[in-house]
Parts: sequence; C-alpha cells; structure tokens
Amino acid sequence: MRFLICGLGSVGRRHLRNLQKLGYTSIAAYRRTVAPVTGHEFDSLQIFDSLENALNLFKPDVAIICNPTSLHYQTANLCQSRLQHFY
Repeated sequence: MRFLICGLGSVGRRHLRNLQKLGYTSIAAYRRTVAPVTGHEFDSLQIFDSLENALNLFKPDVAIICNPTSLHYQTANLCQSRLQHFY
C-alpha cells in the first residue's frame, strides 16, 4: 500500500511515524514549503512540493490530509479525482 501524507506539521509527522512503526515503507509526502526537513524519519521519504506531481508520479493508494484546515477541501477534492478509492 502506498501512502501520501499531505502536510508535514506535527500531525503529519505523527502519522508518518505511526506508519513507519507499523512497517509501511512506501510513503511519500506533499508539502507546499520547500524548506528542508530534519530527522531520521525523513531519510528515505520522497517529498513533493506539488500535489499534482505527488499524485501523478507517486500514485498513492491512500492520502492522509494533514495540511492546514483551510486547505483540506482543495486537497481532498484533488485527491478524490486521482485516487482509485476515496472515502
């Protein structure tokens, strides 16, 4: 299963750590900011600064929306149009 985490604030990082603890390795992230992230949990993480690129190139099965609340609708709407399963 391929996971895309949309947003790498505290909630996104918590989801990332939880997925890694569960043994998932196919995880990517989308964040609008291009500033570097630090921490060992990001060592093998592919990070996109474009949601469309993340969806087209990474082709996730699941998107976890953790970006600012004001961006949830826009992010979910684009994910819904690109993901095979959306709930």
